[in-house]
Amino acid sequence: MATTGPAATWKAFDVRRIRSFIFIALFALSQAAFATYQRRNATDLWIDPAESGWGLNIFHQGNTLFASLFVYGADGQPKWYTGSALTGGSDVFTGGLVEASGPWFGGAFDPAAVSRRVVGSMTFTIDEQSAKVQYTIDGVSVTKQVVRFTFAPTSLDGTFVGWRYERQSGGFQVNHDENMSITDDGTHVTLVALTSTNIGCTWTGTHGQNGQYESVAGTYTCPDDAGSWSMKVDPTTEGFTGLFSGGDMQFGRIAAARRDASRMRGNGYRNALWFPPDESGWGLNTIEQGDTLFGTLFVYDAQRRPRWYSASNLQRSDISGDTVTYAGALAESTGPYYGTSFNPAAVARRIVGSMTLTTRADGTASLSYSVDGVAVQKTVTRYTFRKNEFTGTYSGHFAADNDAGHESASINIDDRGDSFIMQTVTAANGTCSYVAPGLQMGHIRIMKGTFSCTSGRSGNFTMSNATVSAHGFTARLQMDPSFSGRMEGVRRGNVADWP
Repeated sequence: MATTGPAATWKAFDVRRIRSFIFIALFALSQAAFATYQRRNATDLWIDPAESGWGLNIFHQGNTLFASLFVYGADGQPKWYTGSALTGGSDVFTGGLVEASGPWFGGAFDPAAVSRRVVGSMTFTIDEQSAKVQYTIDGVSVTKQVVRFTFAPTSLDGTFVGWRYERQSGGFQVNHDENMSITDDGTHVTLVALTSTNIGCTWTGTHGQNGQYESVAGTYTCPDDAGSWSMKVDPTTEGFTGLFSGGDMQFGRIAAARRDASRMRGNGYRNALWFPPDESGWGLNTIEQGDTLFGTLFVYDAQRRPRWYSASNLQRSDISGDTVTYAGALAESTGPYYGTSFNPAAVARRIVGSMTLTTRADGTASLSYSVDGVAVQKTVTRYTFRKNEFTGTYSGHFAADNDAGHESASINIDDRGDSFIMQTVTAANGTCSYVAPGLQMGHIRIMKGTFSCTSGRSGNFTMSNATVSAHGFTARLQMDPSFSGRMEGVRRGNVADWP
């Protein structure tokens, strides 16, 4: 049973579960024409474990990848190349590969002094466990098999409300409204189901991690059943989305919203490509896992040559609300030419200075770094190059802060990038319509607009920290006059749409 809370939180939560959903067909045509959601999220730092010393940063927005390749030239010096618009279908992305030269990082930056030339192309092919990168630079072709780099543990610890959903042959649909508590110590995971459909069930397993993704595999026991199960999810600030199998579900999706406080660190919130908008031509990549950021800085040396530095262990050092500071050593690497057989023993690293990054909720950050005594300070911003796509039909929840209660909802979204229209159906408020422009900072969407319900309720709303995948979405939600909490939706659709 759902918990109930104060009437002020959501016009007296209705404790009855909504078993029969009302499906809204108003936006069906636009959804079919415009949906470009990510089948797999490629955002991560990708490496070949047998070739420590080079890497590939990928940021994935909509149907586009921004790739930064960090390798070594024929002289053994660090070089970087960018594929800023790798586009394609569900799993294969292709585009031009560019080399840039520009002004020295230690002086005044003039974007007009940046020159770029297309040196070749890059193709990135992704599957569930790994990826293949193929690139050509000035006629030299390279193919590598890469995996996501796991450098610090993530955690699913917390209490959640969510949906498991399975679409079976013949159009039959299996839905499970879940209220769950998860204990995750980095080695073992225990999920206790608290809802009436699975009351008394305990799911235990081994914690696994593949870059940004966390997985669990183990066994479950229920009063009338037992067996094996697995789950692979992408943690977010407000919950998680992913895949689930086991029990009475052969293979399905799961999406869950936090019932406890938002978790603003440790789950990829700070995955971003950062740069000053008025200094196009250089940047900083950051990938977040646990309390650690891995930062890769791509700039130009005094001879205007592309050069990169890495801060592989930026540790959280200060927290003030949503403002968090990370600091650590900055290193320079030299190594074998990308066009030959790679020998990790030929890679040399030296500490050149330090880096400090202070991130803020408004999408900006303060960057300070030093290289061989040259100190640099910049204000940088998350880079948005393609809108993430929310269009779809979902089963979800509204979950109030402080575990004050939650209510099931049928959710339908028509997302045109710059305009966002959402309709929800709940027991307490009937059909509600939400309309807002769509703002995006990096991979995070923000929608601020107005809503009105057939129950008579209306006002302003804000969806923040909104993240979406092929499996569903999570978001922070605030509504006038009295609701503050989170929402999630598991994506409904045909098996053919799934990874």
